[in-house]
Amino acid sequence: MEKIIYTKFSSERKKEFAIQTSIVEIDGVKYSRKKAMYPEAKIHIKRIVENCDVLTKIYGKKHVAQCVKVSDDEVYTEFIEGITLSKKIEESILSNNINLFYNYVDEYITFIKKSCLSNNNSIEMFEISQLDSKKRCSNIDMIFDNIIVENNNWIIIDYEWLVPKIDYRFVLYRTINILLERNKIRYEDIIYDIREKYIIQPDPNYIKWTNVFGEFIFDNYIQRYTKSISQNVHKSTIYVLTNGQYNENNTIVHTTEMINESIKIKANIKGLIKENRIRIDPLEGEFCSCEIISIDTDAENYYITPFNAYLIDGDKYTFFTIDPIIEIIGDFSNATYITIIYKLNVLFSSEIENMANKLRNHVIHANNEVKEALNARDIALNDKNNIIIERENLIHEINAIKSTKGYRLLQKIRKLIK
Repeated sequence: MEKIIYTKFSSERKKEFAIQTSIVEIDGVKYSRKKAMYPEAKIHIKRIVENCDVLTKIYGKKHVAQCVKVSDDEVYTEFIEGITLSKKIEESILSNNINLFYNYVDEYITFIKKSCLSNNNSIEMFEISQLDSKKRCSNIDMIFDNIIVENNNWIIIDYEWLVPKIDYRFVLYRTINILLERNKIRYEDIIYDIREKYIIQPDPNYIKWTNVFGEFIFDNYIQRYTKSISQNVHKSTIYVLTNGQYNENNTIVHTTEMINESIKIKANIKGLIKENRIRIDPLEGEFCSCEIISIDTDAENYYITPFNAYLIDGDKYTFFTIDPIIEIIGDFSNATYITIIYKLNVLFSSEIENMANKLRNHVIHANNEVKEALNARDIALNDKNNIIIERENLIHEINAIKSTKGYRLLQKIRKLIK
């Protein structure tokens, strides 16, 4: 029986590339399963199987997670236990072992050069549309996350995107940029050194290639990755609780301005708040995360409640809704002003998809726990039923023995002995 441990839907992609990726367990063995979400994506599944063969010829079986079961709309590959190269690299930086970090990157460069051009001075545009080319061999998405390190052996676990040979520097550019963008604050002291050492500059061609790759795979790629928070700065609203309710007719006029990357809203609330709370909608019409930097007010004994946040991390709230609500509860009877500074991030569709996947996996995990509990209950009930049946069988056998002539004769002999 197949048990789903984790699943992720790539529904933000175009239909021909949209797949469901799951970790499943069959008879105690884990596998990674990729399944087409639409009939149009069946060719992509076929392509993944072919890519496995291509990379195996280049790197050998021990460096590529192998396909073990294939059908027209899904493929099962080996599930590799180990730590991603991304995790190894992050640990080296967190431990301030920069030399180890550079060793990992140097080894990575040697690794990807096996399937990429070592140096393409012309830097000609690769053809992303040549995914079915017989000459494809370069894994454009061989980022740190897609390599598992197992006992010092590097294993490629994802190989959806192979194209004819490309300059290894572009693959390195994508990989390092993904690492730095994800950890910009953590790595801000070494970003310059990293870019300088590996000559990773924002080359116009590399930026162009990244956009071409994104536009080829995703719907509305440019819009998904170019939202500006400045477009949303004036979308905040402050509501006053009136007779136990908030409504559009009871809002507070306030000023809004950008301060660096933060939003500052300021309002005169003297005599306006009759009850013990106000409502702040930091944004309307978008999923977002909001981090409260500071609140300055002469209200007393106040505290913040993220009314409908999906995730709460200290003063940072993530809202999985287009109507995010934050309440400030306290004594506003003599309050005259309030100033709130917060950081706001609009969630891209990919981030929303990740949140949906996390929620979906929480449900899967909970469902598996319920199934295990029900199985344990059924086993216990079955054991109980077996005991009852055995008891009834024993009673039946005893009664059968009591009805025999030999048992009746034995009883008479016992009475005579007494």
